[in-house]
Parts: sequence; C-alpha cells; structure tokens
Amino acid sequence: MPTDEAASDGGLRHREPAEVRCELLTTRDELVGAQAELGQALGRIAELEDELARHQAAVREIRGFRRTPIWAGFVAYLRLRRRLGRLRRAASAPFHR
Repeated sequence: MPTDEAASDGGLRHREPAEVRCELLTTRDELVGAQAELGQALGRIAELEDELARHQAAVREIRGFRRTPIWAGFVAYLRLRRRLGRLRRAASAPFHR
C-alpha cells in the first residue's frame, strides 16, 4: 500500500528521472505557449480598447457639433436642397395625359 508521501508526490518517486524531466519540459512548453497566446489576446484587447476610445471621441465630437448653430443652419440647407430637388424632378418629368 502506498504511503501518504508517495501519494502526495503524484508517484514521481517511482518514475525514471528522464521520464519526469521529459514531462516537466513538455508541461513547461505548454505553459510558455499558453502565456504567448495570453499575451496575444491581451495585445488584441488593448488594440480594440484604443479603437473604441477613438470611436467614442468621434461620437462626442459629432454630438458636440450637432448642438451648434452651424448644424441647425446645415440641416435647414439640406431640407431646402431636398425640396428643390423634388421640385426640379417634378418640373422635368414628362407630362402624361
């Protein structure tokens, strides 16, 4: 029957040192790979956060501009232009009986 010491070390005492070393190196390689993936993911998160901050700044700028008197004049200009465009199209449409 194995002792508590043997059970707590995962049976490493009964394995060959070369086998334990190989497993240790494999586990280390997996850890390094996982850390590299984590680094890439964190880098991508930072990129997306920067992009989000740029978009939020643009939205704030547009919202600020829309509160100005210039924007109100621009909206009125667009409405007038649309109305004139409809009138021109109606005037140039062929007459049907």
